[in-house]
Formats: sequence, C-alpha cells, structure tokens
Amino acid sequence: MTKRPTDKPIAEIGIGLGNYNQKQLTADFSDALNEDGTVRYRLVGISSASDDQVDFVDRQRTYIAPSLTWDISDKTSLTLLASYQKSDFVPVRGLPARGTVLSNPNGSIPLSRFVGVPGVDNYSTEQTQVGYLFEHAFTSSIKFKQSLRVNDYDLEGAFTSPTSLSTNGLNYGRRIEYRDVHGQMLTMDNQLNMQFDTAALRHDVLVGFDYLHFDSKRIDKRATVTALNLYTPDYTPTIGAAVTTLTTSGTDKLEQKGLYLQDHIKFGDGWNLVLGLRRDESDLLEKRLSGSRTRTNPGATTGRAGLLYAFGNGWSPYISYSESFVPVTGSQADGTAFKPETGQQREIGLKYETPNKAFGTTVALYDLTRQNVTTTDPNNTAFNIQTGEQQHRGVELEATGQLTSRLNVVGSYSYIDAEITKSTTDTLHKRPILVAKNMANIWANYDMGRWLQGLGIGIGARYIGKQAGDELNTFYTPHYTLYDAALFYRTGPWRFALNARNLADKEYIAACSSLNACYPGDPRMVMLTANYSFK
Repeated sequence: MTKRPTDKPIAEIGIGLGNYNQKQLTADFSDALNEDGTVRYRLVGISSASDDQVDFVDRQRTYIAPSLTWDISDKTSLTLLASYQKSDFVPVRGLPARGTVLSNPNGSIPLSRFVGVPGVDNYSTEQTQVGYLFEHAFTSSIKFKQSLRVNDYDLEGAFTSPTSLSTNGLNYGRRIEYRDVHGQMLTMDNQLNMQFDTAALRHDVLVGFDYLHFDSKRIDKRATVTALNLYTPDYTPTIGAAVTTLTTSGTDKLEQKGLYLQDHIKFGDGWNLVLGLRRDESDLLEKRLSGSRTRTNPGATTGRAGLLYAFGNGWSPYISYSESFVPVTGSQADGTAFKPETGQQREIGLKYETPNKAFGTTVALYDLTRQNVTTTDPNNTAFNIQTGEQQHRGVELEATGQLTSRLNVVGSYSYIDAEITKSTTDTLHKRPILVAKNMANIWANYDMGRWLQGLGIGIGARYIGKQAGDELNTFYTPHYTLYDAALFYRTGPWRFALNARNLADKEYIAACSSLNACYPGDPRMVMLTANYSFK
C-alpha cells in the first residue's frame, strides 16, 4: 500500500536518533496544484542508517515516492505512482545451534559474532516502480478500475554461507556466495464492479482480468574460504577463485493471466454470501547456463465461498472455504525447477463489533493445507527447497479497539498445529521449521491528557513459542517473551516519540532453519523521533 495524495494539505518533516547508530530522516508533503483542488500531489521520502549487534554489520536505505492524482471529472480519476528505493546492507547469516540453543564444550558463542568476511559480505539493491490507478464510474452502481505497475530491480552482492561445524565445536566451515540478479515485472489488473438487485437478493459483483509478465536474469558464483574459529576469529581468510554455478545461473520468464468473478450477495435480515471463481493460465520458461531448458504451463481453476450472518447485537458467525494457486520461479540448489504452490483453507469463526464500532474481536478455527511449500534448504541456506505438503490447523483470537475513552488495546493469540503430511524424505509427520505452536502479543495505548495534554504512553509484550530447529525436528529453539514500550507527546506542530523494542534487552535466538543456521533476535532498540508539521 502506497501513500496517495490527500484532500487536506500535509507538510511534515522528521528526524530520528537511536542506539546502534540509528539515524533517520523523513518527509511527507501533499497539496493541491490548482485552485479547485482537482490536481493534487504527494511526495514521501525516508533516509535511514544503523549498525547492528552483530560485528561488522550495518545498513543504509533511501526511499522516495512521488504521486499525482487528477480528478478528471466527478466520475473519473487518474493517479500516477512512482517510487525508488536503494539499500546497502551486510547480511546476517546466523550461527550454529551448538553454542547458541545447544551446548558446546567451548561455551556459548557471543550473539555479536560475525561469521562472514568483512569487506566482502555486502548486498546492494535498487528498485524502481512506476504505475497508475485509473477509476471511472459509469453510474453509481457500475464502476471500472484499472491498475498497472512496472517494477525494475537489481541485486548485487556476496555473503558467507556456513556449511558445517567441526566436531570439536570450534571451526565453522564456510563458503562465499556471489549473486547478481536483475529483474523486471509488469502487472495489470482490470476490475468491473456492478451492484444490482434480483428479487430479494442484493448483488455486488466483481469481474476482473489480471496479467503478469516477469523476466529475471541471475548469475550465481561460489568461492571457497577458510573456516572461522568462532571463539578466537581471524578475519583475514584465504578466499578461492569464484566459480559460476551453472545449474542455478540463467534466466526465468513467467507470463500469467487470470480471470476472476466474485459475487457478494446480501439477503434476508443479515445474511452475507460470497462466491468466487478464478482461472489462471501461465507459461514459465527457465534456462540455465548448464544447458538445461525447462518449460511448463501450469494452470488451475480455484474457488472461494463464505457465508456470514450479522446479528443486530454485533455478533457475526461465519464459515469459509478458499483455494490458492501461485507459480514459483527459480530453482533449488541442484537446478530443479520449483512447482506451483497450491493451497486449500477451511475456516469457521465468530466476529463481534460494538454498536459504535469502537471495539471488535474475532475468533477463528482453520484448517490450511499447502502443497509445494518453499522453505530454506537445510544443506545450503543460500537456496530453497519444496516440501510435498504441509497441514496447519489452529485457532486465532484477535481483539482491538477502545476499552475506555483513554485506553486503546490491540491483542492477538494463535495456536498452530503444523505437520508435514506428504514428503519423499524423512520429514514426513515432522513439524515445519519457523512455525511456532503458540504466539501472542498485546499492545495498549493510554492517553495521559488528564495530567498533561498531548501526552500518551504505550506498552506491550510479544510471546513466541518454541519452534522446530531443523526439518528432522532433532532440536527446538526456546520460547521467548519480549517487552516493548513507547512514550509520545504532541504540542502544537511538534510530535515527539520515544520507542523501545525488547525493553529488557533479552538475548535470544529468533529462529533456526538447520543445525548450521540459527539467527539472533534483535537486542534492545531505542529511537527518539521528532516530527514537525508546517500545516
């Protein structure tokens, strides 16, 4: 979602400073370009930089997004959108399980330990997007929308990928992966919305056609590098010559067309029925420098249906079913092309909203089955693999809104019973990695205006349960709870905010994807921001 030109003028600049050398500049301007306000612009920009708890790691990012809206008439409008983003950062590749979540005879490995090669590990990305959104109302009940976006991106850099830990728990085997990727993508969506009645049924029909064209060129190279002693590191390694990986280097070209139909039907005293149907056709061509050439034409017809009844007292029970289909570009480390990812979800739930819409809550039970899910390759974390099938069953609880005139609360809880239900390896009936069984978070804002006008405070907590550390479930990452807080004050054109994440500065491993890749969680991060509004 991008910020669009507004009807009311905006002129705001901001600055932020924090620990780990956090620096941030922001700007947001929007106004009319003519007297009647039918032509409006908006310009959003941000520039940020910071270090990291991991040695030798830093990052810089610049983003700018201009946009222009022209109300051609009271029935027709055109919005032009563009953005440019450039990022430079040192990637964090993680630490071994032994010494972080598992015991190591040499002791714990500092979470600040860098396992790469200073001056070599670095990524640079550039992305440019240009597009438009056109809207026209033929009548009050027949409307047309068309959106188009062209995306051009470049990624170039290198990172050190761990391979194994020596038996004595000291030396981390590594290799350097060089990557150079250029891609272009064009997406277009056309929608015709029609509202009409048939007998006692009120229809809100959406008919659409979307199109995607994707081109990507990728060169992967690999070089040897001497192992790193994790306890007394020597950052002057010997690096071998870079050799092109022919099985993964090459080009990908995807063309996808989708035709869809949806009808939202209202009837009776509170009944809502949604019926949807979609047909996808795609053409995927993958060429590799090894000489392989793979062409597939995956297609699918998917549907969705949902039924909800809205009682007059704010309660709304519902039931739904949906299917998904997504072609996946790229390949595994051995050059094997990815299959399309598919899924089916069944859900039943109950929603509640107060009459003034100030507070709402939802409880949902779901059963989600996904085929050909892409996950991190445990033997080569620079690439992904696909599992046969995963099933996720669980419950989600959400609540958000005003509990009192001064207290606003947002909270959620989820329980996920996940299992690999189809696999050609030993992962059958195992729990997928990176999926916690229990997760919860709560955040509360309190307006302290009775003591000092414009003053507010926020406090929250995040809980992540234990997760499978590798695909064979030989170990699990410990659960953890983090606390966050904020203090904000508004006076005149100024707004000040002091935000802190992981307030207790807890050291923890956020997740592991294998025995050789466990990722430290963020330390305490504190930032003070000041924003000034000219209007």
